[in-house]
Amino acid sequence: MDLPTSVDETESASLAPALARGIRLLERLDMEGPCTLSFLADRLAIPVATVHRLLKELESLGCVERQGDRRFRSLKRLVSAENPDENFMLRLEKTLETLSLEANATAEWYEAKDGNLFLAKQQVGRGELQVRAKPGFVRDMSKELEAVSTIGYAFWKSAPKVRPGICRYVVDGNLERIPVGVARRIVNEARIDGLAVDEFYNAHAVRRMAVPVFFKARFRGALSLAEAYRFQPDAFADKRQPLLLEAARSLNQIRK
Repeated sequence: MDLPTSVDETESASLAPALARGIRLLERLDMEGPCTLSFLADRLAIPVATVHRLLKELESLGCVERQGDRRFRSLKRLVSAENPDENFMLRLEKTLETLSLEANATAEWYEAKDGNLFLAKQQVGRGELQVRAKPGFVRDMSKELEAVSTIGYAFWKSAPKVRPGICRYVVDGNLERIPVGVARRIVNEARIDGLAVDEFYNAHAVRRMAVPVFFKARFRGALSLAEAYRFQPDAFADKRQPLLLEAARSLNQIRK
C-alpha cells in the first residue's frame, strides 16, 4: 500500500485546537474527579456540544468513562515525560488504590531513610476490618524482623546489618528473640523469592507481606499489604500474594 506523500495542512490545523481541548478536559477530570458535562463546559469555557463530542471521542479511546449518575471520570492521567520521579509517584498512588481494592487489604508504601523504613503512603481497603497506620510510622529494623524490614535487609544496600537481639513473632501475638543465623536465613530467602510474608499476627492482630520496588535500578522502597485478623474465612487470602507481586512488577523498572 502506498503511503501518502503530503499532509492536509487544513485538517492538521483543525485538529490542534481539539487536541488542546481534550488535554485540558482530561486535566480537569483528573483534578476535580467525576464531573458532569455542564460542569466541564462551564469550567473550561467550552460549548456543551463541543465538550460532549470530546467526551465521546475520549470514551471511545478508553480515556474516560460515563458513570451511572451521568458524570464522567478519567481513566487515564497525563504525566510529564521530563520528570520520571513524579511519574513514578503518580503510578504508585494509582497502584496503591487498585491494590487495596482488589486485595481487600491496606496497601502500604515504605521508603528508606536514616537506617530504617518509614510508612510514606497508605491506601485503606474497602472492608470494615482494615489496618490503619499513621503515615510517618517508622519500622525499627534493629528490633523486629517482620515482612517490611526483611525486604529492607534483603534489598536495601544501605540497610544496617542484622544484629543479635532482633525479634520475630513465632506465634500469634508472641514476639521473641531469634538467633542471628536464623534471621539471616530469613533475609536470604526473601532475597531469593523477592517476597517476605509474616507467618503470624503481631500484638495488634496484624500481619504483612512485602515486596521490593526498584527505580532506576536501585531499591526505592517496599510495597506491602497489611491484613487484620479475621474470625471468619477470608475469601481474599489466596489472592493477595499474586496481586502484590504483580503490582510490584508494574512499578519496577528493569534492574541493571
